[in-house]
Amino acid sequence: MRTLKKVLSITYLPWLLLLVITNLFFTFLVWLANPDALHILTPVILLFSLILFSFLFFFVQHRLRAQRRAITDFLNNPAPESLQQVLSSLDASLRTPMHALLEHVLEQEKNLEDERTRLVTYREFIEEWTHDIKTPLSLATLVLDNHKDEMSPYVRRRMVFVHQEIQTDVDMILYYARLHATHVEYRFETILLPELLEEVLQNYQEQMEETGILVEVDCPAASVTSDRKVLTFLLSQVLNNAFQYTPRENGQIRVHGWRNDEHSRLLLAVQDNGCGVPEEDVPFLFDKGFTGNHPGRQNATGMGLYLVAKYAEALAIGVQVETHSCADAPTGHGAHSGADALLGQGTHSDAGQNDVFLPGFGIEFSFPDA
Repeated sequence: MRTLKKVLSITYLPWLLLLVITNLFFTFLVWLANPDALHILTPVILLFSLILFSFLFFFVQHRLRAQRRAITDFLNNPAPESLQQVLSSLDASLRTPMHALLEHVLEQEKNLEDERTRLVTYREFIEEWTHDIKTPLSLATLVLDNHKDEMSPYVRRRMVFVHQEIQTDVDMILYYARLHATHVEYRFETILLPELLEEVLQNYQEQMEETGILVEVDCPAASVTSDRKVLTFLLSQVLNNAFQYTPRENGQIRVHGWRNDEHSRLLLAVQDNGCGVPEEDVPFLFDKGFTGNHPGRQNATGMGLYLVAKYAEALAIGVQVETHSCADAPTGHGAHSGADALLGQGTHSDAGQNDVFLPGFGIEFSFPDA
């Protein structure tokens, strides 16, 4: 049936019709010359035509299969050897234009390979640099810890704050480079969430004293299964974002965790009472390089929340935004914005939990319940 369809295809149908017309013409000539020999010569003419057409059909099919196979091999492995195979399978009239086309493909493939090599080299350099820079950062930590009595509390707080900012930027560079790696290795383990929060917040102790921002933590003794280093990076990015946009006067950050038994998930919200972001910016907050219209984000890179979303997706952690902009932010507690950006496997928080949210901006994580 497939062979019959090929025979009746647009490629072979004109030749088949020409053969039928030729047979009819010669049959007519035989009838004019000798009507008595018509019943003998007609089957011979038809049999010869059928054999000739079948031979030509299978010959052409064999050449087409060879051409397709050569082109497929060239596309799978663009190389001068496979290029010659393609050209040898083509008719002489097609070899010159096809040779120019395939040479262009070879050139583009070489450019792509050079670009891939350059990107791999660049990523390896960035990873090596981020590891090397940790040595002076660790030395700076030792100096700050061992000589804290030799400097005023104000100077030490400022130095620790600058040290933390540099560490955050270095971690961002490292995780951005790893994001584009061919294979990213994660080490999953059971993590007690309150202990991890305490470790992360310890890095912001001097910043809390410097800014006067109050940080309140209310998290149940729950465990999650995740990569400790990556999860630490996610929480640090969100907390760093909260510290950056929380006002120093009466500034407050709330870290609140609870269980959503209906969806069998553990939720963790990091909320601040800052100005929030305009509602029209919310759907784009996790986009790469997006800074939006927030007056304090004009000098931002737009990479922090992008990396949070990417790595949260890799760890099957839902991410959700809760925000009120300056224009519509209510006073006091108990505010819950309806402008949500839901990513990954995140679920909306329970209605009964709305009273724990501050009226500014927040990120809500949703973990599979361990």
